[in-house]
Amino acid sequence: MTSGADDSPAAKQLLSASADLLLDEHATAHARGLIRAMLASWGVSEDDAYDTLLVVSELVGNATRHSGHIAAQIEITLDAFGLLVAVRDGSGVVPERRVVDPLDESGRGYLIIEGLAVDWGVDDEPDGKRVWVLLPDPRG
Repeated sequence: MTSGADDSPAAKQLLSASADLLLDEHATAHARGLIRAMLASWGVSEDDAYDTLLVVSELVGNATRHSGHIAAQIEITLDAFGLLVAVRDGSGVVPERRVVDPLDESGRGYLIIEGLAVDWGVDDEPDGKRVWVLLPDPRG
C-alpha cells in the first residue's frame, strides 16, 4: 500500500548546487544546461523542469544585460518548501518594474516571474545583490 507521498531519498533531502558563470552571450544557454542536468540528476523530468529553466533564462539574461559585470553565480536548492533559484551578481542595482508597450521586445520578466513563483525577492549583499525565485516543487 502506498501513501501517495514521494518516499524517495531525493524527496527527503535538501539538494543544492551552485556554479559560477561568465556573463557572455552564452551565459543563459550554459546556465540552462547546468540547471537542466542538476534537476535531471535529482529526478526531475525535462517537462517538469520547464518553468525552472524559464526562470533561469530570465534571471541570467537580466544579470548579463544589466549588471555590468563579467561573472555571476547561480544556485538552486530543492527541499520541502520548493525549488529556489537564485543569481548573485556584482551589481547593487535592484530590478525595477517598468511599463511595457505591447510592441516592446523585452521588459516582461516580472510578469513571467510573478506568474510562476510562489515568492521572489532581491537581497542586498556586500558585493552586489542576489535575486531569488521560489518555485513549487517540480516533482509534483
